[in-house]
Amino acid sequence: MRERCYNLLTRFLAQKDVVLPADFAQLTTSGAFAPVAGRGRLSDDFSFDAMRVYWRVAMDCLLNNDPRACADPAQVRAIVDILARDGTLFSQYNVYGKKKSEMTSVSFYGSILAALKFQYPQLAGSLVAKELSPLALTAIGKNPSRYYDNNWTWFGLAAWSGFLPALP
Repeated sequence: MRERCYNLLTRFLAQKDVVLPADFAQLTTSGAFAPVAGRGRLSDDFSFDAMRVYWRVAMDCLLNNDPRACADPAQVRAIVDILARDGTLFSQYNVYGKKKSEMTSVSFYGSILAALKFQYPQLAGSLVAKELSPLALTAIGKNPSRYYDNNWTWFGLAAWSGFLPALP
């Protein structure tokens, strides 16, 4: 199953001009990807569902030492390029990397932190110092309505700081 997931992620990101995974995509019987927009509340964009891909892949590398995961199939470089271009991560982009929202969420930093630790450790450290420092997180830490941000921030910081050790 894991092999199929990595194959699909690699194929999705290999499409012309696609740089980010989508929240949801449909695989047709011919093996092509089709948009899901207009089918309920599913999104074709990179947003709160797709941002978790980076953490999950990084965890597979860290905890299982899976060679496919460690080879960066999610292509974290696209996130690095977006950070350089936009100066921050917004909470919605199309899969081509075009910003679609002015809203930000620290959950995005938490979700990419583990992947950045492997591929761009200096950038990971600077994001922790700037966006995920104790001072920066004080407001959301005391706000129960920021449950999503709190959890994804913790997940990212736990992986980045070594609280989630690799398996023997």
